[in-house]
Amino acid sequence: MIAFWDGKVAPSVRVAALICTLFHFAIPSAGQNNPNLQLLYRSHQWFELRDAMSASKGPVLYRGAVAAAFNRQHDAEKLLGSVIKAAPRSSDADEARQWLEYLYFRAGQYPRALTILDQGLTINRDDDNARSFRTLVAAFPEAQSVSQHRFSRIRYHMVGGNMAIPVSSNGITGNYIVDSDLNISMLSESEAKRLGLSVQSAAAGAIGITGATGGAHSDYRIAVADQLAVGNMRLRHVAFIVVGDNQGPFVGWPPGERGLLALPVLLAFRTLRWTTDGNFEMGFPSKKFRQSNLCFDGSDPLTQGEFQERKLDFVFDMGSEKTDLWPPFAKQFAALVSEKGKKGSWPITGLSGSEEVESVTLPEVGLRVGGFDAVLRPAHVLLKRTTENSQWYYARIGMNLLNQARQVTIDFSSMALMLN
Repeated sequence: MIAFWDGKVAPSVRVAALICTLFHFAIPSAGQNNPNLQLLYRSHQWFELRDAMSASKGPVLYRGAVAAAFNRQHDAEKLLGSVIKAAPRSSDADEARQWLEYLYFRAGQYPRALTILDQGLTINRDDDNARSFRTLVAAFPEAQSVSQHRFSRIRYHMVGGNMAIPVSSNGITGNYIVDSDLNISMLSESEAKRLGLSVQSAAAGAIGITGATGGAHSDYRIAVADQLAVGNMRLRHVAFIVVGDNQGPFVGWPPGERGLLALPVLLAFRTLRWTTDGNFEMGFPSKKFRQSNLCFDGSDPLTQGEFQERKLDFVFDMGSEKTDLWPPFAKQFAALVSEKGKKGSWPITGLSGSEEVESVTLPEVGLRVGGFDAVLRPAHVLLKRTTENSQWYYARIGMNLLNQARQVTIDFSSMALMLN
């Protein structure tokens, strides 16, 4: 796991799954007058918060947060903008700005994110977290854009337990892993050189990278691909974090495959799906759904699934080979874990090293995700919090669960995940 880290808040990222989270929310303000809604907001329960409010009732900050979480940019800008305008120096306005920062950042709209960061820093000049984040965002002066959006069907292949698709930049082809929980695409040093990209050092003070084990790592560089082609899709100004060939996930990977495509690229596709026969499709028409089952916690994609007829929120991570159940699962289903679990440890690997985490192994756990009933055999339940989001959510859903379905569809326009 990998996260950007400034020494105060260390959000999550696994090196194997490569999460790239840059969420620096403080504890939500206590000024909202509905304790039930406030509890949902404080505990990052965005699906439940959405369901507890109507479109026109509830605190404006909360409605704006839900709009941002469910990627409704126009609504989020309107609602959160009104919070900022009403009281620019308030804690609610500070949180509203943070929601907008990550709404823009995960879509590759770096100049917009920078504008919001600068607005906040004119009010709170001592916000070191925001300042270090700003240093990174400022390194990408142009927004990612789509120069051609057409339906595409390409072939993917598996690299270990991850899915890699063909890409092209500067006329040079490669195969990069698709990672829904990485917020800036990533390359190794040798791959950036092979593509002919200009690689620059991150500016002093830029937010650091932390691994799953919590160790900080600031030795990364940056690059921008002026053009990136994936099937019939053509993107401009795609940002990359560049790390050494002996760092992170790229150790031992062959040339041409030392890259990961992050959330800004996937959001540009709008819709995507893959099937067990090796086809990967992008840019097909979106469908309307009665209710979305995908949202974002800052920049982490979440989906709402079920276990034993109880709704649970999971991190959705295409870049993770495996599915891990997290401490909230162990707490909520303590009797099951105690009666059927076998204590041991489970290896967690991050950019800065590896750690054996206390865990319990269950013979099997059946989870319903995207309307599909999947079974983990065995199921590993971590008893120790490893990443920031592992205190809120019940699991990280990885490819070993997703690929039990014949077809997986992600619709970012409708914010829906479907497995069948």
